[in-house]
Amino acid sequence: MSASIVNILHLSDIHFGTEDNNKNPTAFAQRKNALIGLTNILERVEEHEKPDIVVISGDITWKGNADGYTQAAEWITEVLNKLNLTTSDLIICAGNHDIERRKTIGMNPPISSTEADEWLSFENLENFYRPFSNYSAFSQALNIPPLTINEYSNHLVGYRDHKGIRFVVLNSAWFCRSNDDARKLWLGLPQLQLLESKGIITRDSDENITISIVHHPSNWFNEEELQSYERPAAYKYLSERTHLILSGHVHAYIEKPNKMYDSAYAITNGASYAGNRLRNNFSIIQVNRSSFQINQIPFEYDPRSTEWERKRNTYLDIKKKALIESLPQQAQKKVFYVPYRKHPFFQGRIHELKKINNFLIPMNQCIYA
Repeated sequence: MSASIVNILHLSDIHFGTEDNNKNPTAFAQRKNALIGLTNILERVEEHEKPDIVVISGDITWKGNADGYTQAAEWITEVLNKLNLTTSDLIICAGNHDIERRKTIGMNPPISSTEADEWLSFENLENFYRPFSNYSAFSQALNIPPLTINEYSNHLVGYRDHKGIRFVVLNSAWFCRSNDDARKLWLGLPQLQLLESKGIITRDSDENITISIVHHPSNWFNEEELQSYERPAAYKYLSERTHLILSGHVHAYIEKPNKMYDSAYAITNGASYAGNRLRNNFSIIQVNRSSFQINQIPFEYDPRSTEWERKRNTYLDIKKKALIESLPQQAQKKVFYVPYRKHPFFQGRIHELKKINNFLIPMNQCIYA
């Protein structure tokens, strides 16, 4: 594998602590079986696709309690060991299920950008650390290298350079209080402005690749974080100063990356495990630090067969800010052998074959033999 390529295993929403082995051993066993399948498929990927870094974009636990983090630590350690990686290769962010809700009683979310910016400024940030005490203790116990912001080390917000990539980790869960958080969250504009003042993030930089990790996708943030009125919109501010945004939270199927504000691409994973009847998923993201090209290799869990299946790759050129249909070396003509007399849609007439060919595949890309 080229030295310029770094493979990132992107997991999200693993929700440890959801099942109680004593109260619901069946659900506990279903989780165990699905995650064993996930680790097995990681062991079988080609050598040039083996992960170099593991990113978990939030919701490591279900309720932010110590038991959930203990279970998560055991599984994460197993994954790292099978990949011949260590916790120095692990980068995580907090999600809405990683916060201890009982420690937020009396801490109502801000109702305006003025309040949000004041509360999330660096000098006031420690007031919001307590609900994440178990998350921070988990990070420290695993010896995950801390993040840095304004020369302050912590595990909730900041940046870290690893294997030639700059990772910016943000906490979208500061003000998560209930199941009704949509359009009410704040990203932390003052934190982004502080990082920019230190040269950690810069607008439209093509020197090195910057990847931001934030649990919630854009549609969960307050309107003022998305649209500029009397201040910069924080999500736009971030998008213009990073190349890739990795998120989770949605528990949905795999979608193509979205280009945000004609700048960064956002890759949103569904849950890597949120239940035995869901299409759980994860991705391996190949980052070419020289060409600034991205190859997303998605995998999805089929609850019918209880197997993890590889899905179609997506290619990005983050310098040109464009989706690529395929990488140049993979371009080739396809030959299809069509049993036209046996297929109900193929009647054997040449004009019908041509019509179907033109509809399904672009001209000159298919040869019938």
